Amino acid sequence: MIKLVQPDSDYPYLGKYATGLSNRMGRKTGEKVGKKITLVDLSSYFDGYKGSFVLYDLQKDNWNIYDIEQATIRISPNSTYKIYDALFALEENIITSENSFISCPQQNYPFESWNEDQTLFSAMNSSVTWYFQALDAKLGKSNLQSYIEQIGY
Repeated sequence: MIKLVQPDSDYPYLGKYATGLSNRMGRKTGEKVGKKITLVDLSSYFDGYKGSFVLYDLQKDNWNIYDIEQATIRISPNSTYKIYDALFALEENIITSENSFISCPQQNYPFESWNEDQTLFSAMNSSVTWYFQALDAKLGKSNLQSYIEQIGY
């Protein structure tokens, strides 16, 4: 099923995201984007789970969305930020693929795996918050702000 909508009025958050994405991809500021939304039925993949799926086709300027109401609810990014944080630190050579070791701070954390020295692999595997906070501290506020603005996060 295809439904044409005005993202800015029907789904303001989606419209803001679409505009930011398109601007980063070379479109002119203020150019109308993301008017075509294809609602897809992926319910068989979500059997028993509440969730949504969003895929933007840059070539066709088209959004493919399962459960648009769920997809447009603003929620905390939680651990998804850790992926970007790791990429920023790799880009700045704060860590490398060969050396991403950080010693565990002398604190008692609620999860056993957090109370150990970490590498990027182990920190991602156990979602070790203090590791990524250490990366943020090494990156610095201005670098973080710049990267976040660049990716529209």
